Amino acid sequence: MAILLLHMTGAFEADLQAFVVSLNKSDLYELDQYWLLLYQRFLDGKEANPYPGESCFQILKDEQVSFVPKDGMQSPSENALIAAQSGFFDLDPPEAPKA
Repeated sequence: MAILLLHMTGAFEADLQAFVVSLNKSDLYELDQYWLLLYQRFLDGKEANPYPGESCFQILKDEQVSFVPKDGMQSPSENALIAAQSGFFDLDPPEAPKA
């Protein structure tokens, strides 16, 4: 997670790039250990999809999914959910009728 935070702050970009390049792309277990970092870098246009032939990252990117969103950022899916639930989960109890 710490390495992901470095990506999010933009610090040590050259070192992060070197780290990602050093990952064994044929070892899915190794890639899966860093999937969140790899996805966020893919989303931000810093890396290519490290899983050739797998469209999951592209689908997430097309839906603008970010697992570490910047302040105020919402995906179209989140906006649709908010619109659909508007008023549905009203936790305030109804007012008692006035006598």
